[in-house]
Amino acid sequence: MESTDLCAELEAAFAPPLLALLADRFGLAPDMLRTVIAQAAPMLVAALMAAGATREGAARLFAVIRSPQANARVQRYLPQLVATTAGLKALENTGQFLLERGTQVTLAALSDRVASRTGVPRQATHALTGLSAAVLLGCVKHDVLVDQATVASLPVRLTNQWPRVAPQLDDALARALGAENARAFGNTVPAQLRILGGALKREVHPQAAPAQVPTEPVAPVGRPRSARRQLWWSVGLLALLLAGALVYAQWHHGPAGVAALAQRAARMAAQWGGSGEIRLRP
Repeated sequence: MESTDLCAELEAAFAPPLLALLADRFGLAPDMLRTVIAQAAPMLVAALMAAGATREGAARLFAVIRSPQANARVQRYLPQLVATTAGLKALENTGQFLLERGTQVTLAALSDRVASRTGVPRQATHALTGLSAAVLLGCVKHDVLVDQATVASLPVRLTNQWPRVAPQLDDALARALGAENARAFGNTVPAQLRILGGALKREVHPQAAPAQVPTEPVAPVGRPRSARRQLWWSVGLLALLLAGALVYAQWHHGPAGVAALAQRAARMAAQWGGSGEIRLRP
């Protein structure tokens, strides 16, 4: 869808038998009708480009393309649709409605430019430009449905039309589309379409977030462990008891009692340390 040449697709819809039928309706030669359609095609596509260059404009244009008024099978049934004067007028009105609703540009603003370039009467160019608009938007809808495309693909596809539109864009057409001149249009609209297309695609297909590496919980710094705290309480209590025993031995048994108590404490300490029940780490 994104690489389709919309101007070529529109011109291909008007095959020689269809041009012969329309020539009889309009009273013009088939070659003149072909010239009108060839001039209208890049103008219509330029209007789509200008409309789709903003987020709001792209959403509005895409909604019009998906609307019931846009006929995705218009190219297939075009000979039957224009076989009568009423059918031809209805398709012209549909094209005008879709164009003006989707682009906010009047059909007359474009058809007058076609008339000035081709010399074909304005009434005929107005009808043929409206007819071309209906066919163009119907073809775009067909491609959207076939590709199951979203609005994110629309700006990119319109950007790719610029090589066909640029040679036909003059200052008068650019002003009709809201730009100061043709150069301003070329310097802004294609770039805006590229930027918007990238942004919309990133929203539709966001990049995967980087995987989070799990981390083990870290114990609070400076908080003593309960086992070590209990160990220091035990050591402190033992020291108090030993000090009390030494005072008692000194008071009641003299130096001999103190020496006997020290030997007994040493043996207990050796047995205690060797049992592994209490072991101080540096």
